[in-house]
Amino acid sequence: MNRFRHNKVSKKNKKPHLYKTKRTKQRDLFVPFTFSSNPCDFVLTNKKEIDILSQYILDYPNIETGGQLFGYWTFDGKPVVLFVLGPGPKAGHYNTFFMQDIDYLKRCASMLKSLYGLDHVGEWHSHHQLGLSHPSSHDSHNISSNMRTLGYKKFLLCIATCNSSESSINAFMFDSCKNEYEQIPWVIKDTDSPYRKIIKDDYFILPETKHPNMVNLFCKSSSANKSKIDYDKTYWLVQKGNSKILKLIIDTLKGKFPSHDFIPTIDKSNEVHVEIYQNGFVLEDIHFPMGFPTIPPNVIDSHGHDPYIHNKWIFNGDILSSFFSYYKNPNKY
Repeated sequence: MNRFRHNKVSKKNKKPHLYKTKRTKQRDLFVPFTFSSNPCDFVLTNKKEIDILSQYILDYPNIETGGQLFGYWTFDGKPVVLFVLGPGPKAGHYNTFFMQDIDYLKRCASMLKSLYGLDHVGEWHSHHQLGLSHPSSHDSHNISSNMRTLGYKKFLLCIATCNSSESSINAFMFDSCKNEYEQIPWVIKDTDSPYRKIIKDDYFILPETKHPNMVNLFCKSSSANKSKIDYDKTYWLVQKGNSKILKLIIDTLKGKFPSHDFIPTIDKSNEVHVEIYQNGFVLEDIHFPMGFPTIPPNVIDSHGHDPYIHNKWIFNGDILSSFFSYYKNPNKY
């Protein structure tokens, strides 16, 4: 993970050069992150950026490559990736490590931040055909030490693998508060990137591979069906027919607001949320808490406020009609 390395200056020629992050034995100054198998987050992106990732990966099928991920964090701590940066012209590609071109990274990161407000939310690199689809101990050590040094609470690391014609990539969330990382699923919207259309291509090094081929992604839709959710026995979705009502709520919202994305998620308490996005940006989080529908859903906007706090919730025995009598419009504010 080379985003945090500084250019060193050789005393001989006084010119900056890249700092190698070769995997050598070193004293472990920090407690390495441990793997957690209980993901509660996801990473949101669009198909265009996934295709770009695939092309970058397939450019180097036999050695490591990599880059950075730019976007923002939602108010509840989920990463949104809106722009994928690949290797710079002076990047180092080797069999077991990758070095980003630091000058290229600094130049691109500064432009993406100053002109478009995009933050550096994560990194990606390829383990090509080494058969390692998760962070190595070296990766974990670097993330651990650099997050503590810079005070980052969360960081996204994506590990790619490939053969000569196919690529795949897994997303991992590192959390300094828990001292662990977890694999998180992708939520991929079938849209073009809003930033690829306005950012000049000649500013960036684009992949040479023409045809992307990303396979075997761990996605939110597929992960939700892998196991039955263990709801509390008093939770509203346990009652027969209420799962269909939740689907009706989401389908009705999609019909009313076709330019928005509505993504159902489950929190750590096994309570349902419907997160609302537009053009990749979060607008609201509708939370169906324990006690619903006797009590109203909690609606939190992108500023952390409840725009419906003064609305009166009246449950008339019909969940669908009661919900839409209460909830009107995600764009109202």
